[in-house]
Amino acid sequence: MRQFVSRHRSLIGLLLMALWFPISGGAESIDPKAKEVIESSSKFLSQQKAYQVETETIAQFSIQGMKQNVNTQSAMIHESPNKMAMHSTSPLFSLDIISDGTQIFMYSPQLKKYTVDPAPPTLQEMNTFIAEKSTPASPLGNSSNAQPLLFNQDPETIWETITQATYLGKEEIAGHSTHHLQLWMEETQMDAWYLSGEEPVLFKIQPDMSSILESMGLPHSESVQLSVQVFYKKWAFNPKLPATVFEFQPPADAQLVETLFPNPED
Repeated sequence: MRQFVSRHRSLIGLLLMALWFPISGGAESIDPKAKEVIESSSKFLSQQKAYQVETETIAQFSIQGMKQNVNTQSAMIHESPNKMAMHSTSPLFSLDIISDGTQIFMYSPQLKKYTVDPAPPTLQEMNTFIAEKSTPASPLGNSSNAQPLLFNQDPETIWETITQATYLGKEEIAGHSTHHLQLWMEETQMDAWYLSGEEPVLFKIQPDMSSILESMGLPHSESVQLSVQVFYKKWAFNPKLPATVFEFQPPADAQLVETLFPNPED
């Protein structure tokens, strides 16, 4: 098992990190009820000066009959207009992204490297910047997930990313009443569940990993199988935040670089 994990570590890390950053498109087929749910959530978040959420990503994968689970924990804090602190930890790859409103820092504890750039003026532009900071060959540059649903607080521009949306009905999950949607973002399809009620925020997503694997040239087959669920929990709105939450001090042994994910073709 140790040899199996070591041999496929880079592939697994790539697949998991491929869930983070979006590619753009244009609205093609939007269900009115799905549109109402997404825009209600977007409007609600836009009315918050700050919010925070914790995520748990549960990945179950099988490569050539060998199975393993990988859990990734993340904590995200956003403060309008452009402050952000995101800390993601997993056995394969950890990443910190911090914007103090003036500069944005990306730091990898495993690589012991960090980047510094001017902070984009909005959370939406910050999301685009982070995706562009990577390259098509890097873990951040391959596909899309729910980032537009968390970052984009503009009910109009969010449809530049979501190309199709279908409303599948209300569902009860772990005691929570949710709206179940199916979304398409260019080549990626996912199911998304939003909480119903006064705080209509994202509760869960489940990407169709076969579309992600195919977009990366790795067909979903009996020899390569991957399923992922992402849960969004412990939402807090306008919390009292310590002054240091958006500060970044690089460790003494960390190296300043232009990018954490250089293109091997450069």
